[in-house]
Amino acid sequence: MARVFVSHASKDAALAAEVHRWLVEDGHEPFLDQDLSNGILAGEEWQQRLHERPRWADAMVCVLTSAYIDSPWCSAELGIAQSRGSRLLPVRVERGVRHPLLNSVQYVDMTTDAAEARAKVAEALLRVDAAGGSG
Repeated sequence: MARVFVSHASKDAALAAEVHRWLVEDGHEPFLDQDLSNGILAGEEWQQRLHERPRWADAMVCVLTSAYIDSPWCSAELGIAQSRGSRLLPVRVERGVRHPLLNSVQYVDMTTDAAEARAKVAEALLRVDAAGGSG
């Protein structure tokens, strides 16, 4: 199953945890910085980990809010994923939000129907799996 980096602004931790839960339930191997089992641990070099994990992942789910747009770390994570050709899955959780680095990518809209958004993310990741895990 796909290795998935969940990219989010720290203000949106609860939304990111919901997306992480979807991914775990669907059998994927997600990375969420605040996850107790495989996230960033106390005393760990968090900057190094946030540079390494997007390189590890086959896909990146971007939890898009205005806080995400304003975050330089989110843009850095996104740039790393783009540079290595990872599958980018922007999930809009705030109406009208668009990231300039994702203008050419189809968004999933969670603002109207979370179940449909989850299904679309799951479908995209099945395609990543079918391609052998490469985005």
